[in-house]
Amino acid sequence: MPVLADIFSAGNTIKRRMKDFAADPRAFLETEVNYRNQKAGEFNTLQDLATQGDINKMRGLPVTQEQQAAELRLRDIVASAYNPVGITTFHGSPYLFPRFDPRKKGTGEGNQAYGVGAGYTAEARPIAERYREEVKDLASVGNINERLSELNKIMEADSVYPGAYQKFKSDVGKKASQEYDALMRQRSDIYKSPGYLYKGDIPDEIIPKFLDYDAPLKDQSPEVQALAKSLGMDLEDLGGDLLGKVGKTVKGTLQMQGAGIKGIKYLDQGSRGQGKGTSNYIPFSPNDYKIQEINDEPLEAWLKSGRLKVDESDPLMQFLGYK
Repeated sequence: MPVLADIFSAGNTIKRRMKDFAADPRAFLETEVNYRNQKAGEFNTLQDLATQGDINKMRGLPVTQEQQAAELRLRDIVASAYNPVGITTFHGSPYLFPRFDPRKKGTGEGNQAYGVGAGYTAEARPIAERYREEVKDLASVGNINERLSELNKIMEADSVYPGAYQKFKSDVGKKASQEYDALMRQRSDIYKSPGYLYKGDIPDEIIPKFLDYDAPLKDQSPEVQALAKSLGMDLEDLGGDLLGKVGKTVKGTLQMQGAGIKGIKYLDQGSRGQGKGTSNYIPFSPNDYKIQEINDEPLEAWLKSGRLKVDESDPLMQFLGYK
């Protein structure tokens, strides 16, 4: 059942969409039709895959990973129909947080091949699950490695003779050895950590204002087309061409935000070959991704239990509404 905040959010969504319609009815309707047609096509593709998976089960045949992902995505679509505030996507990370933190960009193993945003999210849950398992906290690993190097020099200087193992002249070497072993265990725990899987919501009204990497510019929002025209681009070009033009950097993101573009959307690896299917979404602002669950538990449960704590003095958390 939607909570009061969801009801207000849905009400605000309706108000904003009515305002957009009043400002430019034709552009609004064109954007809505394009978006709804695209979502209908994606739904049909998912339904076909999930149905084939059911048939395979009945026949005792193996169900492919793609068919399993389609079934999970269909479940999320049906569930979100009761709370039509936005689109549900997933994010995998080694970090625990209540909202995306732009300061964490580039500190994991993941790259930013499709531009810079608040965070990369996926319609297909298995993609986020893979990132949760594979992406590690390399910033902490780097700090540990630096300290290990320092401790190694201390132990060598305090060894009873060159190359001696765990034999030191004083407590200086012994303490360094104990810290070294503890840090080695800590580094091992980081690599073994299963990470966190986030389920969140991107507001429905901003989805049409995402740059669609795979679609022609002529079929995209007025904001995207206006920026493309200002750069002298042909509207027959793809969204990926516009991204290449502005650059996959912070500067490029700021230029797109200044034009009213809310993020980047692109087909995921499993869908790219077919030219349709599930997509990944990169919202530019952390305020445009509302985390609902972490590892299949409601965000509120993490906060109430104390497993997730918010530093209320952190300016970013204050900016995001955690005061």
